[in-house]
Amino acid sequence: MPNFVVCPPHAAAGILQDEPQFNHRQMPVHLPDKDEESDGYVRGLSFDDYRMCSIQTHLGGRGGRHQPTPLWTQSNAAVQRVLLAFMEGRVFSKKKCATFHGNERERFLAVIQRLKKQTASLTVIIGRLCNEFVVTTDPARRKILQTQIQNIDRRLILASRPDVFYEIVVGYYRQRLSSPELAGQLGGVVSPWGIRALLHRMNVYAKRLGYAVEVHEPPPRQLYPSEQARKNARSERRAARDAERAAKRNARFLAKVARDAERLEKKRAAQAAKPKRILLGPTRERWKKEGKCTSCGGDRDRADRLFCEACRAQAKIYVAARRKAATACG
Repeated sequence: MPNFVVCPPHAAAGILQDEPQFNHRQMPVHLPDKDEESDGYVRGLSFDDYRMCSIQTHLGGRGGRHQPTPLWTQSNAAVQRVLLAFMEGRVFSKKKCATFHGNERERFLAVIQRLKKQTASLTVIIGRLCNEFVVTTDPARRKILQTQIQNIDRRLILASRPDVFYEIVVGYYRQRLSSPELAGQLGGVVSPWGIRALLHRMNVYAKRLGYAVEVHEPPPRQLYPSEQARKNARSERRAARDAERAAKRNARFLAKVARDAERLEKKRAAQAAKPKRILLGPTRERWKKEGKCTSCGGDRDRADRLFCEACRAQAKIYVAARRKAATACG
């Protein structure tokens, strides 16, 4: 009987070990290309192999979404009512929507009729903008026209395809597609940002119709001790800066009040030092005819003068004060 050597089983090529090669997103350690165990297999991945691998990160829970799936999206009747109210709000005003009292079929036909009219008007507008885009040579104007043409073109597509709204609800909430994946599936009709905006508006209309829309606030982020210390130091610096600014404002205000008070006091002192001319009794013309002082009405010391000696002295003091004040003012 021939002698047989029973070899132990060997792991097939490409079987990963128990510990992942790149656990926790760490860069792999480069392994030599030679066979260390002389069994014909080369274990491990190099950096070049790792770059060519397809790496995906799967989030747990709700798939990384911030808000839970609304309950109205799981009922066809609720989706129909919400989408009808949403489309009415897009094509009609609030005052016009308040006058609708027909059944859902009549309201839907009114929406479709209005969308046809809107499509015709948007076609005329986009044609005019395209003609202007071809003619104009201003780069700034061409950039504005390009944005307007893109927006109106998207509105035109949505007006001609109202089924896109239903596909957005089904794809996002029932098929659990992300907004970029759903935008790619729709052929770029709506951008990922536009999908999220449309879903938000649909939830607003659902809330108006009485459907419960849960909103979960994200929990506050826990700060590390060093980050908390930096935040506290920043708050202290801001409080000290605000206090310093308030002190400077108060000092400027008090200095202004003191200057105004000093200026008022000087003005009052100047008015008090100013000599006053007092006229008593009849008018100056009558005093002049009677040979009296035309300032105070007293007797003149000389007939060739109109004032008495006291009034002349007072006038000299007044003139000297005026000249002094004029000299001081410069």
